[in-house]
Amino acid sequence: MRLLALTFIFFLTFFDYLSKSLIQDYVKNGSYRYNEFISFEIIHNKGIAFSIFNSESFLANTILAIIIGAIILFIFYLFLRDFDILEKLELFGYMLILGGAFGNFIDRISNGSVLDFIIINYDQIYFPAVFNVADILISFGAFLIIYSFLFIKKND
Repeated sequence: MRLLALTFIFFLTFFDYLSKSLIQDYVKNGSYRYNEFISFEIIHNKGIAFSIFNSESFLANTILAIIIGAIILFIFYLFLRDFDILEKLELFGYMLILGGAFGNFIDRISNGSVLDFIIINYDQIYFPAVFNVADILISFGAFLIIYSFLFIKKND
C-alpha cells in the first residue's frame, strides 16, 4: 500500500511539472485569458506563499530552500511513520501536500524560483495570489487533514 501511495505522490509531482512545462510553451509572451474568471501569466516567485520573503539574494534563497526542504522531509517522515494509523482522508491529504511540495521544491531547486501562472479574477477583483497546480494540491491536502482532524472520529 505504501508503494501505491508513493507512486501517487510521484504522479502528482509529475503532473505539476507537466503543467508548468505546458504553460511555458503556450504562454511565452504576456498572458493568456482562458475565460472571464481565469487567466494565465508566467510569474517567477522566489519567495513563499504570496511572495513573502521574495529576494534576489542568493544567500537568502539558499537558506529558504534549505528550510523548505527540511519541512518537506519532516512531513514525509510523519507520513511514512504514521502511515498505518492515519485515516484514509488524512493519507490522501498528506499525498496531495507531498506531491505539491515536491513539485514546487524541484522547481525552486532547478530554476531558483517557483513558476506561478494561474490568476483568478472577476470584474477587476483579483484573488490575492498567483498560484500553480502544486499550490492547489497543497491547499486541498491541508484542508483534508484539518477536516479529518476536526470531524472524523479516530479509531483508538
